[in-house]
Amino acid sequence: MSANEIERRITTSDTAIEYREVDGGEKRPVIVGYAAVFQSPSRDLGGFIETIHPRAFDDVLKTNPDVVGVFNHDKNMLLARSANGSLRLKADPYGLRYEMMPPKTKTADEVVELVSGGYVTGSSFAFAISRSGGDSWSTDERGIRRREIRSISLLDDVGPVVRPAYEASSVVVSRRAIEMALGDAFRPNQTMANAARKGLRAAKSRGDFDERLVAVAERIAEREVLSVEEVEFLAGTHQRCHEVRSVGWSGSPAWVEWMLAGGDGGEKWVQRRSLAQQESGVRTPVAAPAEPAKQAVPEERAAAGDLSPGDFVAWSIGVGQVEHIMPSGSVQGIDATREDPIAIVTIYEEGEPDEYMVAKKVSELTKIDAPEMDDEERAVSLRPSAGMAAAARRGLRLHEEGKSGDGLKPETVARANKIARREELTPDHVREMNAWFARHESASKSPGWDTPGAEKPGFVAWELWGGNAGQTWSARKVAQMEREAERSEPAVAEVEQQVEPVPQPQPEPVVDVDATDAAAKLAALQEALLWTKLHDTDG
Repeated sequence: MSANEIERRITTSDTAIEYREVDGGEKRPVIVGYAAVFQSPSRDLGGFIETIHPRAFDDVLKTNPDVVGVFNHDKNMLLARSANGSLRLKADPYGLRYEMMPPKTKTADEVVELVSGGYVTGSSFAFAISRSGGDSWSTDERGIRRREIRSISLLDDVGPVVRPAYEASSVVVSRRAIEMALGDAFRPNQTMANAARKGLRAAKSRGDFDERLVAVAERIAEREVLSVEEVEFLAGTHQRCHEVRSVGWSGSPAWVEWMLAGGDGGEKWVQRRSLAQQESGVRTPVAAPAEPAKQAVPEERAAAGDLSPGDFVAWSIGVGQVEHIMPSGSVQGIDATREDPIAIVTIYEEGEPDEYMVAKKVSELTKIDAPEMDDEERAVSLRPSAGMAAAARRGLRLHEEGKSGDGLKPETVARANKIARREELTPDHVREMNAWFARHESASKSPGWDTPGAEKPGFVAWELWGGNAGQTWSARKVAQMEREAERSEPAVAEVEQQVEPVPQPQPEPVVDVDATDAAAKLAALQEALLWTKLHDTDG
């Protein structure tokens, strides 16, 4: 996200006209309204619900910003400006209130008439959030993503708007907000990233590939969250490549495009998200190819009796392993029946289990083979899980509210930000995390330490380290690293055994003769020679 990525919101609170007396006794119309309403949940903004914190505008208002008052977001229809005093902004307990005294122009007179007649009933504001701590994200008990705007760094314009029949036409949501809402459901997996990197290496030597495809491939390689439009674009790329796919196509331009789009794993990933969008009523991406890829998810859904604990399954946007089958009862608002029981599934991410479980009707699931990983994926991934990121964000929010106490180290906050962004951690950091949780586990059981509104510093630190999810994750990762080290040691020893020793040249022996011993040997030799002469005769 750029430093000032502009977003726009509208409110449905009534806009009105008041009349104020100015110098000379003249009464002038003043347009009043609320650009923003605090703690009022928005409608669905594209995968998330949003509220605005009552102090979200505090920092930006302290700077006395030059904000313009406009009609219908159009800066050509200028109504007021804070720089000349014709626009006043104030945050009260209800929201951000604006008062603007428009100039005596034809445009302003028309807007006053529209507001007075009730034709214009909404207000709007354009803004950008602060880079650090500008918003916080959570997932409620129903699985809905929620965003709270906590600090606004830029206030661009405010003003009345014609309330549209479908308000999305006047809402602009930042790419970052969409990414946070879509979360890991639209984040490419490691298999796609590996394929995209291969494609980028191949494309680099040629330089004649579609620039947009290369740009998307670069995002896939970095495992950045993709937009719905980019998923649609990948679906079209897969379909085009399928039309020319054949045996021995490796290295061909179509193969390079296929790899840039994430390869076989990318096609499966796109198909799942396309299906999810069809089921949710979101616009449908390009249809999947008639001939599915080798590893594509089958269309056949499971039936009662088809699944057992331990089976791997896939659904529209995920993969996991069945832990339990419930033929009756209810979980997360889902009712089980004998004809269509509930499966409790551990979510798998990057080929390994996450700490989350979900409840799914068996009819929604497809039985698959165990997730496969290539050599790069088999290496222990130290990327924090979504649960850890959520806990770290909660900890950072509580820290900002002054609930972390005085003993918190700056590096703890820095690492919490890395966890919140789900950046790869170092092995030493993971070992330190595991040891920290082991030392503080008893404190985590203290009564009332996580009471909402009265959270203790120990709980804030626990969340900053990744919370309960981080405790489970770090223990699992340390165990994996130890197993990996054990596996690599025998391999090194085996290689050493297979190497034949190279013969080394032997140095000439050095005889260290004792002087006394040498004299004795010399005397013996002389005696022997003498004996030989005495007994050596001719006949």
